[in-house]
Amino acid sequence: MDLCVQVRRSLSDLGDDALERVTRGSSVFFGRGWFRMLDALDLSALVGGSIELRYVVVRRGGTPVAVCPFLITRSRSIYFFYSLEKFFFTSWQAELLRLDPARAGWIRWVSRIVAAYRAFARVTGVETRGWVLAVSPLSHRGDIALADLPADEQERVRAEVLGALEETARDENLPLCFFGVPEEKRALRRQLVERRFEELFLVYDNLLELPDGDFAAYLDRFRSDARRLFQREMKQARAAGVRFEIASGIAPLSERLAELYDATYSKYGEEHFHHPAAFWSALERFVAPQAEALVAYHGGDPVGFSLLLHGQGDLWFYRVGRSYEGEVGEAPVYFNLAFYEPVRRAVQLGARRIWLGSGAWEAKRRRGAVGHAIYSYLWFPRRWSRGVLMPYLKTFTQISREQMAAATQPSAYLKARPDAPAGSPKPHAPVRSPRPTRVRG
Repeated sequence: MDLCVQVRRSLSDLGDDALERVTRGSSVFFGRGWFRMLDALDLSALVGGSIELRYVVVRRGGTPVAVCPFLITRSRSIYFFYSLEKFFFTSWQAELLRLDPARAGWIRWVSRIVAAYRAFARVTGVETRGWVLAVSPLSHRGDIALADLPADEQERVRAEVLGALEETARDENLPLCFFGVPEEKRALRRQLVERRFEELFLVYDNLLELPDGDFAAYLDRFRSDARRLFQREMKQARAAGVRFEIASGIAPLSERLAELYDATYSKYGEEHFHHPAAFWSALERFVAPQAEALVAYHGGDPVGFSLLLHGQGDLWFYRVGRSYEGEVGEAPVYFNLAFYEPVRRAVQLGARRIWLGSGAWEAKRRRGAVGHAIYSYLWFPRRWSRGVLMPYLKTFTQISREQMAAATQPSAYLKARPDAPAGSPKPHAPVRSPRPTRVRG
């Protein structure tokens, strides 16, 4: 198989038909529309720091057969998920404290040790502020979009992509991270390990798998007291005069969506993607109909939304925003936007899996989601850097996994299965309205 590998700054030289053939079997984050949107946006403004977007493109006989987006960044201000230093060294403490506030003293003690370790790494010349990051920008997923090829040819093409990424890391003298690989991507994961990438647990996504049937079948999975809570939250939203609709277009709502998005995410600081009106308009232009705005209206006024992405049998709860003012501000709009209405929409679309994102663990677990492991893979062009950082990074990710595991188990609000093994969640105290939870996009 005659393969040609290039690293490109954009995909503008690939026609829509050629790009569609490569990406049609991939998730929405590696689809033709998503890549076209990335090329049209000022990504540095959206991710909060300076980045260089590149693509590895593999051709066979002049025909594209693989595309892999990646970033090069040394930015200190970039969104924490895209920063080696923030994610592994300086920003995890707040999330861990939310998961386990009783261990505040221990977390502060460990933070001091981590700071000393990072200082040692820097003194010895180990880079912790930049990396080459194989990820689809504005998502938390890494993958390679591949044309429909036999398995052995796909393996050869993946090898060419990984080789090009490694060469870029050597040229930049930066660590290489293949970021956000779901556990079911077994062929890619195996090949990364074979090339001496270190596998590190990254985070649990919250995955809601739907039963066959309609919305009633989803509710029927839960105990009666849980169903009463969910039905009360749906009724309270309607009683407040809120209705939920899939908007006929995203672009006409772009200014309002930007306002609602900022109203929600600004409550949690600046560590999130920035989505001005131009982002929402670009979504409609390039990604729709795979991108839809589920909008909460009060009268004719949009007072909340969630951005739903779908394809390949999956639906992604991607972004959310809402008003916090007046009667509507007190209604459980979030739970309808994040759970009940996306479930209804997934049923309509025939989707069987809803990806709810990390964070807000308790609220998502109560409504049926379970933890789904996401991994990252690190490769270092310098042996010394690998030797200094990997013992810490492995320890860090093992502790993270243990801390998150309890928060991502099956909900005790689900009906007990007749064949449930010993140790499965048992019914306990009656279900009460949950406390407000942190929203992560």
